[in-house]
Amino acid sequence: MTKERWPRAASSESEAKAGPVTDRQRIDDIDVLRGMALCGVLLSNLVEIFRVPRRASYHVPGSGRIDDLVDAIMATAFQGGTITLTFSMVFGLGMAISSERVLASGASAYRFLAQKQLVLLVIGVLHGFFLWSGDILTLYALIGLTILPFLRCSPRVLLAVAFLMAIVFCLPIYPQPPSLGPDDVAHALRVYGGGTWSEVNAQRCRELLIQWRTGSLRWSPAVWMAFCLGTALWRSGILHAPERYLRVLQAIALSGALSLMVIVLMHVGYLPDWRASASRPVVRFLYLGAFLGLALSYGSTILLLLRRPFWRPWLLRLAPLGQMTLTNYLMQSIVFGFVFYGYGLGQYGKWPSAISIVFGLFVYLLQVLFSTVWLRHFRFGPAEWLWRSLSYGKIPALRRK
Repeated sequence: MTKERWPRAASSESEAKAGPVTDRQRIDDIDVLRGMALCGVLLSNLVEIFRVPRRASYHVPGSGRIDDLVDAIMATAFQGGTITLTFSMVFGLGMAISSERVLASGASAYRFLAQKQLVLLVIGVLHGFFLWSGDILTLYALIGLTILPFLRCSPRVLLAVAFLMAIVFCLPIYPQPPSLGPDDVAHALRVYGGGTWSEVNAQRCRELLIQWRTGSLRWSPAVWMAFCLGTALWRSGILHAPERYLRVLQAIALSGALSLMVIVLMHVGYLPDWRASASRPVVRFLYLGAFLGLALSYGSTILLLLRRPFWRPWLLRLAPLGQMTLTNYLMQSIVFGFVFYGYGLGQYGKWPSAISIVFGLFVYLLQVLFSTVWLRHFRFGPAEWLWRSLSYGKIPALRRK
């Protein structure tokens, strides 16, 4: 390993021998993965955080058996930890791809990527304070800055670092977020459901500071691990030639059933309480492994379906959404904030899970349509164009010729 440049994931000769997958197809595959991951983020955030008080077992009055089923599915198959790791691995993929592209242009990858993460940090802070307290961009930007030197490492080193971060995540050293009592729940329902913008924003800022002190700190090693795994996957060449690794992808996809079973057993209480101090490190490691296994299974399944002539044209409809991930992520906060908070429609704490899922899927489909139409006329999404402009220090052309 030299210090002058970062090595490419695969040479042009090896890529030529890999099979019929072209550069455009590889990027399309990753855009589809981004689009699918964004769907999980939307549904998880909508059901667990936007519509009801955070960290509280609050059931909307009038919820029925269908809502109980939706809650059970969201708590297992779409667990917040699984979605976080999936989205984080895709983000790590993007960083690895960006580093190669910058190197190909002869620029300094470290300096450019650092600028990108600093701009993303500003966007994340503004998003958290003025739109939504569950912002993930701030954490991604900070971890993205610290992981830059490791992008030069081999896949084996990246896997070793990921394993180390998994151990750090399982250590019983992190402060627990405060639980919400009946008065806290009532206050959140009153402020978010009927408060003015200033009242909602004050509550949001308080929750954001708690999130940074507890949730973000506790999850940062796991996100670090996912970044390393995403980078290792790109550097290993699997995504350069998925056809050569079909059996590996099939094995990973099938292993998701085991991961899901572990999550279900933990959720219904057949395994030890993962919050208990005596068993917490071991059980947290098992829990993290189940999250990771399910996230990898989802990604492998998508890659396998993309190899199928019937599924590929349908899944490629999500590629424009993946190209505009930042724009659509921010747009979700704007739309959901208007629907649920008091300065908008004030539906906070009023929608059962099933209605929220239907609404979330409707918003997701609208975003797919919006992204497709937008990219027919423009080269980047609005937020991606702003991010790119501030990172490069110059304004790129937005409209297509």
